[in-house]
Order: sequence, then C-alpha cells, then structure tokens
Amino acid sequence: MIRSSQKIYELIGYPISMDQSIRNRFYIGDNISSFTFYIRGPKGLMSVELAGSSIDQKTLAKLSDIQATATPPNSTEIAVKDTPQKKVVDPRSFVVCDEKTLDLVEKKRKENADLSKEQIPDDTIFWKLDYLYTDLSDGFRIILHPIDETTKNETSGPKRLTLQDLFNEQKERMRAYGVVGDKPKPQSEEEFEELRKYRQNQMYDKMANSRFYMLLVGAAVGMSAFIIYSKRRRTNLIGTVFYETVLHKVRQDEFVVKNFGRNVRFAKVMRGGQIEDIAEFEVDIFGKSTGVLKVKGFQDKKTKQWKLEEAKVSIKDNTGKIKQEHKIV
Repeated sequence: MIRSSQKIYELIGYPISMDQSIRNRFYIGDNISSFTFYIRGPKGLMSVELAGSSIDQKTLAKLSDIQATATPPNSTEIAVKDTPQKKVVDPRSFVVCDEKTLDLVEKKRKENADLSKEQIPDDTIFWKLDYLYTDLSDGFRIILHPIDETTKNETSGPKRLTLQDLFNEQKERMRAYGVVGDKPKPQSEEEFEELRKYRQNQMYDKMANSRFYMLLVGAAVGMSAFIIYSKRRRTNLIGTVFYETVLHKVRQDEFVVKNFGRNVRFAKVMRGGQIEDIAEFEVDIFGKSTGVLKVKGFQDKKTKQWKLEEAKVSIKDNTGKIKQEHKIV
C-alpha cells in the first residue's frame, strides 16, 4: 500500500526503503499487533503507523455462515429506531494469510495438486489491517487505510474455502498493489532519473563512509608508527654528558696514551647511538695510530643515571684490519 501511494512518492521521492532506527517500535500480541517505523526517500523521512488484528479460519467460516443468513441491507424490513446494533465483523476484511498456509499452497502447487479440492486448514490465521497512515514531521498525514482507494474492494469476492480460493485472492491483491504481475510496471523517465540520482547519492555516501574509515585507519596506523618510532628511534649521543665522560676516561687510559698519544682525537661521526635506555656506539679515534672505540652502556630507569658497561679500544693497521684490542672497562 505504501509503495502504491503516489502521494508518498511526491513527498519523499522514489524509491523508498525502511529506515533502520532505534525509534522503530513493534508490539506483537496473540490477536492484535501494532507497528511504528520510518521510511526514507531521497527527499526526506516519514513515519508509518499501522495496526492489525487476527482470527483463525474456523471462526471466519462461522462468521461467513452467519453473514450469509443475515438480513441484507436492501431488505424491506424496517429496523426499530434507537435499537442497539452489534458491530458486524466482515470476514472478507481478514485478507493477510499466515506464512505457514502460504508455504502449504506453494508446496501443493509444486506437487501439481488440485488446490480447489484442498480445504484451508482450520488453524490458519488471517490478519485484518485496522489502520495504516503516514506522518511527516510538520504534521501532514496520509491515511492509506481504511479509506485508500486500493482497499475499497478488499472485502468483495466469493467465499474463501479452498487453497485455490486463497491463491487467487492473494494473487489478485498483490497485483492490485503492484507487487507482482505478469509484466512489471514500466518506469517513467522521471522515476528512472530520480532512481539514478538516488543510487548515485548512495554510492557517494558509501564512498564517503569508506574514505572516512580509511582516514581513521590511516591516522591510527600513523600514530602507532610515530609512537613506535619515538620509542625505538636511534639518538646521537655526541655532546652528551655520558659521551664526554667516556671520552675523558679513554684519554686517561695508559694504553691509549702510549699508542695514540695525549693529543688523541675522536671523529665527529658516531656509528650507533641510544635506543630507549640502552647505548651502543662506535667512534673512530686518531693519533699516533688509528683505531676505533666501542662503547656499551645503559641508563638506570629509577635514577636516570648512565652507567658504562663496556669500553674497548682497537688499533688498526695500514690495511684497516684490527691488530690489537684493549678493554678499558
């Protein structure tokens, strides 16, 4: 009914779909159910309110027999004025069949059974739509049932007794609402263009969402890489207190004074450095001889003081090979 209403298309556009919202409310009882949900179109959002009641086939059959024997409206009998009249329940207003019986109809059709000889089970539940209307945010309401044109002829037709009657009735109703048919209803150029724009906007929305999440993932990866780099990056120790303390200790060593002289020089370039609280580096030294100084140390986490763990001087020959080593610490 909703999709067959031109008024709804004019207000919220085409196509329409059910909106997934926490505001949707559903109450499902034994004989009465009500629903409140929202539908969305390219032009906006609209709420839907509907309610229905149910009854089984056995009770419907009894109501049909009672209605058949009742006095017709055009009878010549005159009703007594001010006599209280009971509200008559029309059996034909219960038109929505339960899924179990519809599955039974499909099963019988696949078995090529004669549906006209198959009675509708007594426990079959039929639902009647009590009301159905839609509301816009500004208070504009469209009432689709019971006064919508597509529902005027719902209660007309022969008595429903067999599965064939049920199948014919359901097929006719679905065709009347534009759900099924031998040929689909062709779209107009306006509907086709609006649908194309709607799908294009949906595609852009998906792309925007994808890019947003990609941006979040990229930012998270970047922050993680920055944190790891900050912790694991190598720091040059030249000019620090720890470095100058090591050089002073090396200059005072007798082995260094004997082989390199008192004017020993150290290269301005360091191989290695500090990673977190561990220091490990090499520095070339020059004097009477050439060599390399290798240092290892660590920083105490509590006092933040550096401790020299190992200092070793190596002397190189003219070919650059190490010919002698001396351990200072």
